[in-house]
Amino acid sequence: MVYKEITVDVWRKPNEEVRVIQEEAEGRALVVHVFDSAAPLDLSQKSVFVYIQKPDDKLIYAQAQVSGNTASIALTGQMMSAYGRTKLFELEVVGNRGQVLKITLPVLYIVKSAYHDAIESTNEFSVLTENLQKVQSAVQKAESAVQAAENANESVEQIAGKTQILERNITAAEAKRVETENLRCANEELRENAEASRKVEFSEWKDASITALETVASAAAEADQAAERANRAAEKMEGLQIPEIGQMISEIIEDEKGKNGGIAALDQEGKISPMPNASDVGAREASWLPTTIEIGAVSITEKGEANGIATLNSQGRLVQMPDAEDVGAHPNTWLPAASEIGAVPNLLINSSFSINQRGQEVYTRTSGQHIYTVDRWMAYGCSSVAREANTSPAVTPYQLKIGLANPGQSTFLQPIENFEALTGSTISISFWIKADAEEQFNVIFGLDANPITAATTWKEFKIAIPSVQIGAFVTHGLCLQTVSNTPAATYYQFAAPQVVFGSATDQYHMPDPSLEMVRCRRYFYSLNSSKSRYAMVGQGYARWSDLTLVGVPVTLAVPMRIQAPIVTMSGTIGTMGLPNVINAISVESYYSTENIMRLRFKMNGELEANTCYEIAARNDADANITLDAEIYA
Repeated sequence: MVYKEITVDVWRKPNEEVRVIQEEAEGRALVVHVFDSAAPLDLSQKSVFVYIQKPDDKLIYAQAQVSGNTASIALTGQMMSAYGRTKLFELEVVGNRGQVLKITLPVLYIVKSAYHDAIESTNEFSVLTENLQKVQSAVQKAESAVQAAENANESVEQIAGKTQILERNITAAEAKRVETENLRCANEELRENAEASRKVEFSEWKDASITALETVASAAAEADQAAERANRAAEKMEGLQIPEIGQMISEIIEDEKGKNGGIAALDQEGKISPMPNASDVGAREASWLPTTIEIGAVSITEKGEANGIATLNSQGRLVQMPDAEDVGAHPNTWLPAASEIGAVPNLLINSSFSINQRGQEVYTRTSGQHIYTVDRWMAYGCSSVAREANTSPAVTPYQLKIGLANPGQSTFLQPIENFEALTGSTISISFWIKADAEEQFNVIFGLDANPITAATTWKEFKIAIPSVQIGAFVTHGLCLQTVSNTPAATYYQFAAPQVVFGSATDQYHMPDPSLEMVRCRRYFYSLNSSKSRYAMVGQGYARWSDLTLVGVPVTLAVPMRIQAPIVTMSGTIGTMGLPNVINAISVESYYSTENIMRLRFKMNGELEANTCYEIAARNDADANITLDAEIYA
């Protein structure tokens, strides 16, 4: 899989397009760095989704992988199934409290595949599919829980039946106990009567006593049996579960409803039965009003108190007026910093090193050459220049690692167009730098050379130029140059350079990548920076005078610095569907008003007259045409 890094800002619409090929399937991925103005937007605690409306109006809704302020999007076969330009390409960021932020991404230009396998384009909602699967699993678990509840309910009903039997046994035992006590009392009464009246025959008393004792013994035996059954029921009650006990509690509550000292009951309308009257709740009559004294007492005690009521003086103004600090006011002499009002004061272009149209991550210089590396930055005398992920304290995506020549002086710079216009201006410079060994440099801007020493840890330098003076070409911009021809360091790392008007630099303000691309294309223009194997240059007709020549108009995004840039062709470029390839290329004309450059292509064979030909890369991702209008002298 190949990766393309892009940077987007939540407040700006991207201008560039990302070219891909129809029916590719997870061969490419977009690595999207998300910023909120100059600050990276942390996505780590959020859910991020990608939403695409394809050229044929079919929809894609899928989840992106998140790390820090970066979202990674694998381009699936369904995303690439329909050729043309996407109608909508967005990131949807969902916070943990349900907040939703939508971020516009660059348009996907899906080039029609020459080997079309007729993959049907359909809607793809992978996120919804996963959620439906989770819902189905939850439904199954809910059904299992319902079945378990029904089984538990059956157990509760069984226990409730046993409880009723227990209560009946307890009632029977109590009745037998009362009957036994009554018989005992009757026997005691017979004994007392026998002693009081000796007229009763001994034999009659004996027979009555025996009968009474037999009755008492029988009742006692029955009482013992009832008590035993009650004990066994009590032992069973000890094994009851919480839901079963809850059922018994519910029955007790139902029995207590409406009793004195019991539980209030509600009628069929959901109201308390009976309803309390006005005296029960301490209500006033409808005609009652508080007295002035009762209201005034509250308002007077609250005046001037913390969290109370503000008071006014005799002129109707607050007794204690707030000062400037209380209301967040600034003094009359205060002016906002450039970053506070969203200004981009940096005179340097591509200070974040995000734009790299030449496409290399490491640039190696041939002896004696001035070479451009990442857009707008030139190396002279340096052994190499590599773009790396930023490790400096500055808020920026990239830094540069610059190899030093030994022996020789190493110079790294950005020339500034119309540098002469800065003559006499006050300029402030800032940047971060560190080296693998302590090394001395001159920071040159015009005729001013300011010595610095780079350490082995990151250090920020701020340099003031009171009045800019014109020097040689190599100093017409920001220039870093080693002092020694035999440096101790083998490389240094460089990040967040900034050149602004005035006597003091503000905190580094990262530029908008979409605006920086437009600014960079004034100096260098790559027609296939996305490395598409079938990137189209344009369409044109063969010349009547020479059927091997084809003129193709190319509309530029921005006027180039000069009308005759250096044109370079690489890889295999030719006519689509035909064997003809291009042997040479040149600029035929430039229409500055319409910003159209007409390129002339020399084919390896004759073409047919009055036929329009499409000029494009021939299955070659390295095929490209570049227009170089950079400053070299």
